[in-house]
Amino acid sequence: NHDEQLKTTVVNNANGQSLSGELNQTNENNANESSNLNQNKSANSNENIASGSTEIKQSRPSVTEIEEASGITQSTNLASNISNQSARLAYQFLSPHTIQNSTQADTALKAMPLEVFKIHESTIVEPGKVKTRFLNFGLGANYTNGWSTNQGQDGQGFNYFAHLNYGFYVSRKLSLGAGLDFYNVQNIKQAFYTFQKTEYSFTSSNTFTSVISNNLKYIGIPLKLYFDLNVSNILSIGLLPSFLIGSQNTIQAYQQLDGQKTNVSETKNQLLYEGIAQKNIQLSIGYKTKLSGRIWFQSDIMFGLSDLFQNNSSNSVKQRPLGLRLGLQYHIFDK
Repeated sequence: NHDEQLKTTVVNNANGQSLSGELNQTNENNANESSNLNQNKSANSNENIASGSTEIKQSRPSVTEIEEASGITQSTNLASNISNQSARLAYQFLSPHTIQNSTQADTALKAMPLEVFKIHESTIVEPGKVKTRFLNFGLGANYTNGWSTNQGQDGQGFNYFAHLNYGFYVSRKLSLGAGLDFYNVQNIKQAFYTFQKTEYSFTSSNTFTSVISNNLKYIGIPLKLYFDLNVSNILSIGLLPSFLIGSQNTIQAYQQLDGQKTNVSETKNQLLYEGIAQKNIQLSIGYKTKLSGRIWFQSDIMFGLSDLFQNNSSNSVKQRPLGLRLGLQYHIFDK
């Protein structure tokens, strides 16, 4: 019995050692699995961080993407340089502390070059470029108030004009211009010259010959100084020296007997008589505003500085009409 109990004890001890060994092995396996799990978690965490960093980098637009998205790269080179430079500066100075996510950064970076472009667009045609010259032509109507005569107001009514102007800029605001100007003065009804011949018989009769220039035509050389209030509104002041190039005349011949006109005859011609002043000078003060594209509306107040006819015994009044020009102007170029 004693020997059997001893064997049983030995067997039990052996089984206990075996169980202990298996338990230790199990603990070691669990420890290895735990270590592997921690390593996997660490690797996954690092991969997520790297992936997140990559996504952040990819979500944050590059300078090239900002430039392309802004739509300015197809503008003029100078406008593109200004916009791109602004984008790069914004990209450098905007930090994660001030912008929480890439969407805000994208919006802010895209907005900045557009704002720069808008500022230049509102002041000059091409950002940074100084305009040097311009060419335009216009036409319209000119209303003159005429002048006073012994028989009432004469030369009052509507006339026409057309002009071609070329100029150059002396600064961003000031420019000088010269060109050609065609205009007329019509609605003239009073004679500038009258010849009287008296015949005596049993009674006296007077024969009169009167020359009336109904329509005078001029070509002038406008000399103007322009001041740009802004890109759409311009003031001007200038002189318009002109030369007579044509006249439509009416020759009246009639007899006057006891205060009554008889035997009246009229003929018309286009001769230039000596009694018509060959030169005419006017002062102009103008304003024009842009309507759309190349089309402008123009207005000028015209002050006559010289008489239209030479003074003589038949004509002693001053013919210096005040006029108002209204018309449209087309800018061929302004660069």
